[in-house]
Amino acid sequence: MKKYEYIFWDFDGTLVDTRKGTRESALYALKHFNKIVEQPENLENIFCGPPLKESFEKFNLNDEETKEAIRLYRKYQRENTIELSELFNGIKEMLELLDSMDKKLIIVTAKLESTVIKILKYLDIYKYFDLVVGASEDSSRTKKTEIISYAIDCFKNIDISKLLLKSIW
Repeated sequence: MKKYEYIFWDFDGTLVDTRKGTRESALYALKHFNKIVEQPENLENIFCGPPLKESFEKFNLNDEETKEAIRLYRKYQRENTIELSELFNGIKEMLELLDSMDKKLIIVTAKLESTVIKILKYLDIYKYFDLVVGASEDSSRTKKTEIISYAIDCFKNIDISKLLLKSIW
């Protein structure tokens, strides 16, 4: 069996169930623009995964409205939904095991980096991660390819053959 040294994790839907907070944040931002969402439970499928810009564009928001919707979504999420996040069963035990094996654990996510860190601390698992890379506050890093590339660049002389990417993407 191949021995991986670096394990890159997606966040939403892989380690942590953030669907409730995602749905509430999206509803809050869309309500600001008087967008009626007939099936709010479907919002988690639209907003978990792709960059927020792509998700909000599905609601026919122009560029300025999309920027404002992203700002509102992130603000609401950071201030109101952290406690709605839940670890999936067995995640903490798995992280403890991997940590005891001296694996480098890295989160790569399109969610705002500062929000991810806040959730990880709330769930008491931040200590297991060597690096957390998410979308940047200034939106200069929002696509998953940019986020993964940035994370790889943070390690000197990383051996790609010893890297495992675990995700539901």
